[in-house]
Amino acid sequence: MTTIDLQLTAAPADFRSALSSIAVAPSCLWLGADEGTAIVRVPIEGGGAFGPAEEPIDLHSLLDLPGPEDEEVDVEGMDYEPEENCLWVVGSHSLKRKKLKKGQNSPDTLEEVSADGNRYVLARVPLDRGGRVMPAEAWEEEGSFAALLRCDEWTSDLLDAMRKDPLFKRFIAGKGEESEEKNIPGKDNGLDIEGLAATGPGRLMIGLRGPVMRGWAIILEVSLKAKWEAKEECGTLKLRKLKDTGFRYRKIFLPLEGLGIRDICFVGDDLIILAGPTMDLAWPPTIFRWKGAKQWEKREGAGDLVVGAPGSGSPKLERVVLPAELSGSLDAKAEGLALFPQGVAGKGQQLTIVYDGPGRVNGDSVSFDCFPIAVS
Repeated sequence: MTTIDLQLTAAPADFRSALSSIAVAPSCLWLGADEGTAIVRVPIEGGGAFGPAEEPIDLHSLLDLPGPEDEEVDVEGMDYEPEENCLWVVGSHSLKRKKLKKGQNSPDTLEEVSADGNRYVLARVPLDRGGRVMPAEAWEEEGSFAALLRCDEWTSDLLDAMRKDPLFKRFIAGKGEESEEKNIPGKDNGLDIEGLAATGPGRLMIGLRGPVMRGWAIILEVSLKAKWEAKEECGTLKLRKLKDTGFRYRKIFLPLEGLGIRDICFVGDDLIILAGPTMDLAWPPTIFRWKGAKQWEKREGAGDLVVGAPGSGSPKLERVVLPAELSGSLDAKAEGLALFPQGVAGKGQQLTIVYDGPGRVNGDSVSFDCFPIAVS
């Protein structure tokens, strides 16, 4: 195992201590955090070394976000899609319950549940050949543009689709201030998105930290179409209806030993899954490998899938044996996962894990863990 240190001097302190997502694009990394409304680019220099982080890019400057500028996006998943040369970004889509304050004996605070519209983001951001954000003035000429799935302060097109599903409607009961108390916050095994992997142009796998149902974690596979007119601030995304499921997504159920999904990424045709508890618990990094996942995803009319179920045609998940040095703690929880290609960080192909919490922060520097993984 190798530990690498990234200089994130340009990023604010609350960003450095709340990393939650990572994506590898041409000549750079992109990082997202639980806090704030920005994403950060880290250049990959000669020999695979990392340069210091660049100035954060505020998502308000690219997308027509529904919430105020000081309301967090809670970026929980990112991935790079090479055919369209774009970065995909997803927020947690979760409600939040207030924490008990230090020294507080009354549980009244726990009764407060609230929604942040900026958390309902599902968007794509166009990049240039160097992996930098393409400026808006170049969108029309380049034929690529930022685009956002419709969302407002209470809901989004994705949530509206899930609300019609008998499986999810108990967790997403209603929309609007009057129905907030009926919905379940993310950290209470409610809806909480924490993983994202692009499988092709406009096609995504979205990993749910919650809900976990009778020990089964869930991935939603979606197909999106983008539209833009020059007069618009940014483009719009539409969910395509999948005829073989009856919904605007496909459900994939995975036996993760009662854990939810913290992030996902592809290694060849295999899907690598970083798993962890739905609740706010310390847990060591736990990784599963779904062999041949991308080949299954390409099948037409595949319908919903229970991975490892008899007759499903899908192999069972394998637990990835991790280096003994890897461990989780209350102040550094494994949140993000990405594949470093050959030559990055001076090594062969490696998985890297990003941590949320001050335990991996040393001044302006943040440490990640990397370890080799084979392509099947």
